[in-house]
Amino acid sequence: MRRAPDGDAVHGDPGGDRRIYDGVPDVTPIRDSKQPRGPVLVFPANSWSVFVRTLKNDA
Repeated sequence: MRRAPDGDAVHGDPGGDRRIYDGVPDVTPIRDSKQPRGPVLVFPANSWSVFVRTLKNDA
């Protein structure tokens, strides 16, 4: 999964797209693009970076 600027959709999940937002200090908010008023997951930015790096290393 890649980090998309300004809430662009991140594709590749057969269950739907996720939107990952840049520009929010110290956190990485993610939501389901098909439910714009639905819940948002918020990760500390450093934890998100470790998560993505781990996925890349395991691929």
